[in-house]
Amino acid sequence: MSHRRVSAWFAAIVAAVVTLSALTLQSPAHAASNWIWNNSSGGLKVGVVHFLDGNYSIDNKYDIRLSPGGTTSAYWSTAAAAWIGPGYCARVFYTGGAVDGEVFVADYQDGTYIPANGRNFRIEAHGGDLC
Repeated sequence: MSHRRVSAWFAAIVAAVVTLSALTLQSPAHAASNWIWNNSSGGLKVGVVHFLDGNYSIDNKYDIRLSPGGTTSAYWSTAAAAWIGPGYCARVFYTGGAVDGEVFVADYQDGTYIPANGRNFRIEAHGGDLC
């Protein structure tokens, strides 16, 4: 094989490895965006998680307390989950806006992480007798 052919072949392999490495190292935050919207009434805040990595800022359960009317998009481009604490419950709806409409997902009880699965969702938290 000629020197030119070997050099071209080697350059092609290096370019392929660099391209694959860049694609592999891309984090989920760069792959897509989603949000969680706290649609709770009565001033109930919802604990939300940026990444489900076990490393959380508040009570080792969640990263921020999202006020009613707030969305995680004010903090991050992606959100992994919401946390429902003791004595509370929540209803969750995936929402895609005008295209997808809104789909009821489930009712969740306390002590539960509600995964976003890369989708936008609206959460209504309740406490006391409503659970």
